[in-house]
Amino acid sequence: MRGPWVAGRYFDAPDANDRWTADGWFKTGDVASIDEDGLIQIADRLKDLIKSGASGSARSRSKTTDGSPRREGGVRGRGPPPEMGERPLAVIVAREGRAPTPDALCAHLSPHFAKWQIPDAFVFVDQIPRTSVGKFKKSALRARFQTWTWPA
Repeated sequence: MRGPWVAGRYFDAPDANDRWTADGWFKTGDVASIDEDGLIQIADRLKDLIKSGASGSARSRSKTTDGSPRREGGVRGRGPPPEMGERPLAVIVAREGRAPTPDALCAHLSPHFAKWQIPDAFVFVDQIPRTSVGKFKKSALRARFQTWTWPA
């Protein structure tokens, strides 16, 4: 973004100098679109997208819950082979009394997503960390699974 109302940097941002282009645009890290009326819709954060040969948003995969044996879940990008970039890793909290399998979750997701968008692995947890307003705390998920390795 660029304009007279744009602050010089985020407060205490360690990467403040890296956030500006040579021609004066501030890089927010958001993925957004502008419609024909000039309205801006922010869709996601760049760091939350899974970069895997073709782009796909973790956000859209996280929202497919209807009829699923999971109560909630988030999708993170993790990098197996370097040539593939990142592949989806799903972090799942199962519905009470349910014990979903990766095959059942893949079968549930298949009608909604292309094959390359389906997570390659599922990790089952008791709860997903949340912010003070109840949203998924994506930074905690990134930190927790930063060193996670793909099963052999």
